[in-house]
Amino acid sequence: MPAGYCVPSPASAIVRAAELTDDRSSAAIPQPRPLGSFPGFQRIGVSREPIQADLAMKNAPKVTPAVFIGTLLCFLLPFVTISCGGQKAATLSGTQMALGTTLEQPQMFGPPQKQKIDPDPYVALAGVCVIVGLVLSFLGPRIAVGSAIAAGVGAISLLGMKYHLDNEIVTQGRGMMQAAYEPGYWLTLFLMVASAAWSAYVFSQAARILAPASAGPPPAPGLMNSPPLASPGSPGAAPGMVTPRPPGQPANPARFCSSCGQALTAPARFCPGCGSSLG
Repeated sequence: MPAGYCVPSPASAIVRAAELTDDRSSAAIPQPRPLGSFPGFQRIGVSREPIQADLAMKNAPKVTPAVFIGTLLCFLLPFVTISCGGQKAATLSGTQMALGTTLEQPQMFGPPQKQKIDPDPYVALAGVCVIVGLVLSFLGPRIAVGSAIAAGVGAISLLGMKYHLDNEIVTQGRGMMQAAYEPGYWLTLFLMVASAAWSAYVFSQAARILAPASAGPPPAPGLMNSPPLASPGSPGAAPGMVTPRPPGQPANPARFCSSCGQALTAPARFCPGCGSSLG
């Protein structure tokens, strides 16, 4: 044996063999790659649904009332212009049609003649729907479905007014009267449809966010169908596996010898009192 040569001890040889085994096993396990390195990750991106839901919930208290207020102000604009024989007879705003008004028609001889215009039920119903939708818009996203229904009913009422007025002009005007719908009518109808669509979207996002909160957090994907934990020493338990101890149970429960009844405080193969096997 050459001078200075040290014979390794069995313990050090075992430790070295274990280190080599760990190095080989770690080299064989593939390391996780960052998400940005996968091809197409940047193209696919992250789902935008939670972001869109948060934006809808954040902007709903401001956007929804603003749209309904704008719709209500549009009732001050001209809705319909009635012409007779090619000459403009009267122009009515949405407020005048909803509440009724009195018009003065000039005469060729004598003072102007006053004509009373009765409220139109369709326009009045549309105005009430806008007010109801505006009130419901301040109650939160959970009540947004009510605002959507109110705006939808109001839009249908405006369409009903147009259909009813066109029929009256055809039957009573005898071709001498025409009705021209002003931009105020079309703008009000557009804002009502937009209010119904926006309120329905806000309600759907609110239901999507609040539903998991009421049902509780979902279990982890890996724990949904996992088998129950096996106790140490059972056939299904892994070596060295430790299971949680129920509350109140001592760390080392007391054992007794089946032959002499002596208490066993430490794990042993033979009873210290009678020497019987405890296996």
